[in-house]
Amino acid sequence: MKRMKWMMAAALGALGLSGAAGAADVRLGLNSSLGLGCQVVGVRAGVQEGRLGVHAQGAYCLSGVQGQSGGVAVGAAVSFDLFRSGGLTTYALAGADLLNGNAALHAGLGLRYGIPLIPVEGYVEAGVQRVSTVLQPIVGPRLALGVNYKVNVANLQGTLPARGPPWVKTPPHPPRLSAK
Repeated sequence: MKRMKWMMAAALGALGLSGAAGAADVRLGLNSSLGLGCQVVGVRAGVQEGRLGVHAQGAYCLSGVQGQSGGVAVGAAVSFDLFRSGGLTTYALAGADLLNGNAALHAGLGLRYGIPLIPVEGYVEAGVQRVSTVLQPIVGPRLALGVNYKVNVANLQGTLPARGPPWVKTPPHPPRLSAK
């Protein structure tokens, strides 16, 4: 859990220090995952400015044992956009999760597609996941797919315009009052 907090703090710090001056996107999504984890259905919330993004997610997990109820998985990840063309974006991501009490790390590549004027986008992620269990760590594949609702918000860096607003005009010379 301490690792996840550290990773989230580092990602938010990197977002603040990034040189990108674009507006931030807030993403709220639903997803499903296949892999060593127990995720059946989950929710994801994140923010992205420029090429760097961070998100947190929570999911419902099956126990894998007949007669036992499922549990909850929570996690966070950092992503970095590699290539953009139109509505298509490829990205790399790395993150940490807590799956039914077992710590897990994951990394991989993702593909996100959205139509520019519509605030909905779909994504698919593939990679590798390492789950630490009581007996030994287990490494295996990870596949996730989902849909996001994207909202564009103000610049996270809080930069101010270099000049005043365009509707305020200042005269080049002060007016002269002369008595003729």
